[in-house]
Amino acid sequence: MENEYNDQIHFIIIMKLLYELLISPLGLPINPIWEYLIILLIGEIVHEIAYKVSPGGAFGSLIYWLTKIVAFFVIWAFLYFTIIAIQFIIDNWIICLLIACVLLIGIVFFYKFTMERKKE
Repeated sequence: MENEYNDQIHFIIIMKLLYELLISPLGLPINPIWEYLIILLIGEIVHEIAYKVSPGGAFGSLIYWLTKIVAFFVIWAFLYFTIIAIQFIIDNWIICLLIACVLLIGIVFFYKFTMERKKE
């Protein structure tokens, strides 16, 4: 019984180390203080997700850690690319405004063109 318990402890330590090694190089392109707070928040959200998914036991521990790793990467990637997109829009707001105006004019012409065809 004690040997099985030690094996589970070793497994958890190895999975935690793997988790920390995988997420440690991941950062966000923002102020380090905000980055730390956001990464901390992501970690808490990921823990809740993984805890609710895990059924418990030795196999549940594997599910917990795999879910935690995958969920962290998904949430991190979404936030990373959202921040990059927002920074791009802020840096190039004139180009983005011109593109939005051209799209709006195109939608208006397309709408008018389809309405004229429906009347015929």
